[in-house]
Amino acid sequence: MEQHLALPGGERGTSEVNAVLNTLLRELRQHAGWENTSGAIAAAEGIAALPGEEPVRVLLEVLRNADDVDLTDDAGDLGDEVHRLRAAAHAGLVACGARAIPLMRPLVRVELREARHAVMIRALAALGDLSLAPILEAWCADEVEEQFFCRLAAIEAVGLLKPPNASSVLRAVLTRPGALNQGWLKRITAHALGRIGEVDALEVLLDDADWYARLGVAEALKSLPAERAARLLARVRVDVDQRVREG
Repeated sequence: MEQHLALPGGERGTSEVNAVLNTLLRELRQHAGWENTSGAIAAAEGIAALPGEEPVRVLLEVLRNADDVDLTDDAGDLGDEVHRLRAAAHAGLVACGARAIPLMRPLVRVELREARHAVMIRALAALGDLSLAPILEAWCADEVEEQFFCRLAAIEAVGLLKPPNASSVLRAVLTRPGALNQGWLKRITAHALGRIGEVDALEVLLDDADWYARLGVAEALKSLPAERAARLLARVRVDVDQRVREG
């Protein structure tokens, strides 16, 4: 039997707004189940366009419900649906703007490491909430493999938020990449380094033996002004791995 995700109904606000909200929630779930990420995101952004705090609360509830889904025996389809729901909720929360911060921020703490918290720190970073910086630093330093998804989210958030200590936090990640998934972590760290304009650290990564780390540098150069990226781009174009050269 197909498993469906429970989404909140929402009963606050005017009947007209509530009717639109429920319609958009159904659309979000349908698109997520139909492998249509762009449709789910469009529905979430439609929710964000509604007035007041209720859209924020509803999108946060979508995230909470996604964390409650049992994926133990899932062959992949339900997990993909959950991923699309989280992507849509993230887009919606960012589209809500500053009004989302007071409702999200109390839900994010160093010790809370569910997938919804990783989504929230990405959204809060995109919204410019600098109060996140201590949490991001702690998550970036965490080498526990079971929390790898949180570490990646924090690295991405550092690149988006650009706190004053961004360079030192990201450089520290590269000195302690962990035992597993090192290439992926270095790639995401390279993206963050590109966003903060840390060219020297990117050049060091171009000497990494892992082609995935060097691919991250090639991708990160697109975030830099052409004149700052030129020297490193010349090295990328003669990399021994074609995947890096074409990155």
